[in-house]
Amino acid sequence: MRGYIAIVTDAGRSGYEVTFPDLDNCRCDAPTVDDAYRLAQRALRGYADRLVETGGSLPEPRPSYEMARMTRQPKCVAAMCLNPPM
Repeated sequence: MRGYIAIVTDAGRSGYEVTFPDLDNCRCDAPTVDDAYRLAQRALRGYADRLVETGGSLPEPRPSYEMARMTRQPKCVAAMCLNPPM
């Protein structure tokens, strides 16, 4: 599967933070892990829209098998691989 890896980490009392290792400054915060999935999709869509508006394009995502290595981060609680928005 070729999609963008999103890493969900525990942010303490503020809930969870989602980051995309392949996309600089694409991130979001979520109150629950379940909300993280929905909000991560929204963050990815908004990021892609802003790139297109400025004449850019999304970089090639890394292979999804690298997600296993990334989930070894100390506060990682979940990871997902999201398809790029169409």
